[in-house]
Amino acid sequence: MNLAISMVIALSLLSIGLNPENKAEKPIPFGEITVTNHNDFPRTKEIAETDAVFIKDGKYFLSDSIGKEIPSQLTHDGKLIFQMDIPPHSIVKYKIWKGHPADYDTVAYGRFVPERADDFAWENDRSAYRAYGPALQRNGEKAFGYDVWTKSVSYPIINQRYYDNLKGISFHTDHGDGMDVYNVGPTLGCGTAGVIDEDGDIVYSWCFERYEILDCGPLRISFRLYYPNEVRTITLDAGSYFNRTEIQYLGYNDSITVAPGIVIHHPLEPQSKIPLFTQCVNNMTVIGYADPTDRRAPDQGTIFVGTITPGAKSRLQPLASCVGDASGHILAEVKISPRQPFVYYWGAGWSKSTISDIDSWHKIMTNFTYALSTPPTVTVTKY
Repeated sequence: MNLAISMVIALSLLSIGLNPENKAEKPIPFGEITVTNHNDFPRTKEIAETDAVFIKDGKYFLSDSIGKEIPSQLTHDGKLIFQMDIPPHSIVKYKIWKGHPADYDTVAYGRFVPERADDFAWENDRSAYRAYGPALQRNGEKAFGYDVWTKSVSYPIINQRYYDNLKGISFHTDHGDGMDVYNVGPTLGCGTAGVIDEDGDIVYSWCFERYEILDCGPLRISFRLYYPNEVRTITLDAGSYFNRTEIQYLGYNDSITVAPGIVIHHPLEPQSKIPLFTQCVNNMTVIGYADPTDRRAPDQGTIFVGTITPGAKSRLQPLASCVGDASGHILAEVKISPRQPFVYYWGAGWSKSTISDIDSWHKIMTNFTYALSTPPTVTVTKY
């Protein structure tokens, strides 16, 4: 068969939707997903999910109302997730197709980083974070809490930053996409939860002993960190400022008090004006703080951090002795029963990215909390 005839046959196959390489069929409509937003505000780039029992072989994709393919992901626990854009009090429909999906850009990502003292680092298009691992504990460096890496770009950056850091390019300096300029040290950092003892003091967990990755993009990163007396399951979705964290505490036979906390880097004297807010929204305690960053300088901006904790009460607790410029914590305390999973949310944003000021952060946090209380209705209809 000559070249001209081969090209004609290949073009004919493509015109009827067949790939001459793998004989894949044309996509065929399979069903429809209807999503209803019950809120007074839009659900923009927010993850919607539904049970994916109707997907057998993973060869599917979704399109929006105008037929454009949108990224989706099957999760380890049998969910189909995708990003929705729905105006207030509106209904939007998405089509399910049988066929081969496109290659989607990864937005939510994470990995174990043995080349940097066993960090576990993860990120989405909003912020990046890290937790400290066994090598750092063996070194004796006390860093108890979650760290924040600021981002001003939507694509993944943690691999490049670690690679550059090994070459002597510090990730503590902004090279155009953000930096590590959040000070953790021997504190709870950004949103780590600690057990509260009978004297009201924080019992710190040091570093995780091992990890397990459950999902790794393109839209959701979820993983488990194993500590001596607890297992933390952390989930971060594309488009979200907040990590969902579920903790299973081990070895406790009675009720315990736990508290997600945020380290305060302002003086706690009564006359000090701390850029901090606390609010109860639908029985969830919302705490937000404008952190001044490590090595404070105008070009470093402000890191906005926060926690959302169901059924909690907030209180300020000074550190017994100041560590650097850390003066204390703002805690969200709640009592839980033995073997009861504890779920809360925490996260961060940056003034040099998408958040203008603490009022903007307050609105983001309250809207997220209202959204938790009134999730969208997601229904699937098969054709």
